[in-house]
Amino acid sequence: MVRAEWSGERRRWALDVEVAGGGGTSRCTAGFLVMCTGCFRHDRGYSPELPGVERFAGPVAHPRAWPDGLDWTGRRVVVVGSGATTVTLVPAPADRAAHVTVVQRSPGYVLALPTEDAVASALLRGLPERVAHPLIRWKNRGRPAGRPARHRGISGDDAGRRAEPRIHDRLHKRVVDA
Repeated sequence: MVRAEWSGERRRWALDVEVAGGGGTSRCTAGFLVMCTGCFRHDRGYSPELPGVERFAGPVAHPRAWPDGLDWTGRRVVVVGSGATTVTLVPAPADRAAHVTVVQRSPGYVLALPTEDAVASALLRGLPERVAHPLIRWKNRGRPAGRPARHRGISGDDAGRRAEPRIHDRLHKRVVDA
């Protein structure tokens, strides 16, 4: 995929996708967009370039090759990245580390949703299933999953590029010069 853009008016995603075999790009639309990002190399994972990391005196670990017995008790910990690994990794050192900093180019959002749909449960208690189920589907169609938050005309990549020098400077001061 090259680009994805939400249209609130049409309630659809407009997608520009690469055509296999060097055939350029093609545009299509979709009601739902599922972003299945993750490791591209399962054997080693992705490690971004971090200039100066070789001068860092502490341990550097990657979730794909986690060292046995890594102890972060009382240490200042920096987690670079976002996504599922960070979401599951960050709470572990938060209790024992002196300080935990997460550095990410494009923040992700995790929402805790109720395990039960109160409206659906009420409809199913008061109506026959053949009536309740179409009403529940109608209610849920009005709120497409993955609907993006409003933004001010700056893409995540542009924001990341603009922020990278500041992030690098802050990391350098906190980690390498410490």
